Amino acid sequence: MESNSIMVRPYTASDHATWDGFVRTARNGCFMFERNYMNYHAHRFSDASLMVFDEDRLCAVLPAHLHQMDGEKVLSSHGGLTFGGLVVGVSAGAGDQLRYVRAVCDAAKSAGFSRLTYRTMPHFMHREPSEDDVYALFQAGARPVRIDLAHTLDLTHRPVLSAKRRNCIAKAQRAGVEVRRSTDFGSFWSILESVLDTRHARKPTHSVDEIQLLAGRFEQIQLVAAVVPNAAGEEILAGAVTYQFDRVLHVQYLANSDRGRAVCALDAVIANLIEQAAAHNQWFSLGVSTEQEGRVLNEGLSWQKESFGARPTTLTTWSLALN
Repeated sequence: MESNSIMVRPYTASDHATWDGFVRTARNGCFMFERNYMNYHAHRFSDASLMVFDEDRLCAVLPAHLHQMDGEKVLSSHGGLTFGGLVVGVSAGAGDQLRYVRAVCDAAKSAGFSRLTYRTMPHFMHREPSEDDVYALFQAGARPVRIDLAHTLDLTHRPVLSAKRRNCIAKAQRAGVEVRRSTDFGSFWSILESVLDTRHARKPTHSVDEIQLLAGRFEQIQLVAAVVPNAAGEEILAGAVTYQFDRVLHVQYLANSDRGRAVCALDAVIANLIEQAAAHNQWFSLGVSTEQEGRVLNEGLSWQKESFGARPTTLTTWSLALN
């Protein structure tokens, strides 16, 4: 599968070390694109990841899976990841990215795919600015088909918390809430599953076994919990599963129990995370605030994040017909 001097081929298991080595030095790589993260849910997704070479030099990789949609064979940014897109080397220029995108489209078409669905990586996650893939998609005729609204706090320009938010944090302190790292994913997952089921009629992307597996593989994944003493020792009232990237602390999951809501336990968790993140990061990412494929804004969730100083950013999904 070739386009001029560019050659594209499918990823195979024998490429594991080469793939990971490239991702770790790429200008927009992150640990979620490493194979030990992607492979945890291999049974749920038919991997269709691609590797892009310029002669013998690996210059880009695309985490992707095969998706059947309305009778179409679709090459999709990997469905098990929060975001995706082409991961490129530090020396790639905008002209190179145009060629990579064209080569990927040509290869996908030759392999029988009729459509490319491509979810971009948020700009603040890049190690270096890397949005030339968006321009390449536009030039190729792709169109945006989904936009999710997320919230992100610039830790170099943190606003003063509102009086209401400060009062909530003080309430948690008076209730004896202590915020610290925990390994009790099981207790937190019970809270998370209950909240998602009763409020949104859905389940977490990861099972508790999967998140424990990933936390064991990647020290960047942590659970931070709000706890109070009880007869059995202590009780988790609220918590957050966080992912540490190069200069971004990202919240993958947030949940608050009924008792936690009564004493503002989740406020204490978020405030603690912001203070921790400010020491070593530029950004604090609170994740997506939209539902129903991005069509509905959860205004309560959005307001909560904004009350801590977070502001809206977008995650865009593009679609390109290949025929």
